[in-house]
This record gives sequence, structure tokens and C-alpha cells, in this order.
Amino acid sequence: MLRDVVMMGGAKQLKKTVATTMVASPMTVILGLMVMFVLRALVVQYTYNAVMPKIRSDTRVKPLTFTEALLFTLFVSFLFP
Repeated sequence: MLRDVVMMGGAKQLKKTVATTMVASPMTVILGLMVMFVLRALVVQYTYNAVMPKIRSDTRVKPLTFTEALLFTLFVSFLFP
């Protein structure tokens, strides 16, 4: 399908082909959002655990768990839509 889209010429044909072949079901959208939140939580967890010990070198820093990172990303996404 990707090759067909890339090889097509003209915007009208491309728009029609993409509209007919890429139909997103609600389950796909929900699954995509869940994957995005998990990836965001992993990035937040990794960056916090990598940066905070360097910033606060004099005290012991509690590592951020995945659950805390996920809750933080959900909180931020609700605050700033």
C-alpha cells in the first residue's frame, strides 16, 4: 500500500487513495493513544532517573517508578491539552 501511495501522481488521487485505504477504527485509536502514553512515561522515567542524581548530588534521590511516571504524564496531559 505504501508503494502505491508513493508512486501515485497528483494530489486528488493520493487523497482519495489514502482516505479509502487508511480507515482508523476506534480500537486502533485507543491502542495508539495507550502506546503513546506508555512511551511518554518511559521517556519521563528514563530522563528523570538519569538527570536528577546529577542535579541533586548532595542528597539521595528516589528513582521514579513507571507508575509514577505514567501518572505524571497523564496529569500533565490533562493540565495542558
